[in-house]
Amino acid sequence: MKVIALTVICLLAAGPAALAQEDLAFHFLKMEGRAFFLERVVLNGRTVLSGTLISISLPIYVTRYLQDGPNTLEIEYTSDKTEGLVLTIEERKRGRPQTRPVVRFSSAAGETQGRKVRKVVSFTAYPLAPPPVSLGDADRQAILGLIQAYHGALVARNAGRVARFFDRAIKEDGGIYPEGMELLRRVMANFASALSSPQFKIGPVRLDGLQFVADGQVVLVSRLDRLPLMESEEIEVEEEVTTVVNGREVRQKVKSKVRIAPGRLAFKRYGSEWHFALPFGF
Repeated sequence: MKVIALTVICLLAAGPAALAQEDLAFHFLKMEGRAFFLERVVLNGRTVLSGTLISISLPIYVTRYLQDGPNTLEIEYTSDKTEGLVLTIEERKRGRPQTRPVVRFSSAAGETQGRKVRKVVSFTAYPLAPPPVSLGDADRQAILGLIQAYHGALVARNAGRVARFFDRAIKEDGGIYPEGMELLRRVMANFASALSSPQFKIGPVRLDGLQFVADGQVVLVSRLDRLPLMESEEIEVEEEVTTVVNGREVRQKVKSKVRIAPGRLAFKRYGSEWHFALPFGF
């Protein structure tokens, strides 16, 4: 395997003093084009992506991997013969439609000539991430109350109540990640389809043996035995999907199997209150 090292100019010029605590940034890794294959993306020694990927459809939240000052991005890939590859880490802020690239890596179609290579990109960043959230007993009780209320909405088969658990997170953070909102909409539509079925039934909520793990500003709740926090029977639902056939959009209804069985749930504190977090890592 050929190893190529290079340094690119960091596109983020501001230093730590230029950023205020209330002006925190969110950083995402975006992929444009394709590879054959993209096997690993490593940021400061921590794996962000791995596998035999051709492309990724949604940006990946990476603020947690960044550090103040020097950073290293490693990309292990084989070029696609017909299409180039561009990886960008970009900065986003609340209430600002513009994004700012922190570092960009590009590779032309066929550049590696069928060989797998590893490229190392050095850049500078100042993420100014807030410290990880701390949890007290009152916080855990508030989160447990949310889990019980969420389970109650599922028991009642009330899709509107289920969707409203994410209202605050969508209001606060939805604009930062518009790419994920369509995915969340589809997930909630599947939930609504499942809850409307007379066959839907959710089992009891399992609140024993829980672990609370702080990941930045998000708290992840799961069970130590890795069982779902709650689970329903699998049922068949029908949804409308749009495909493109001969250049025309065609809508059709398809049937799929749905089972609600969250292995973990994510929570975030907005102001003084806990709410469900968006399921995208921030």
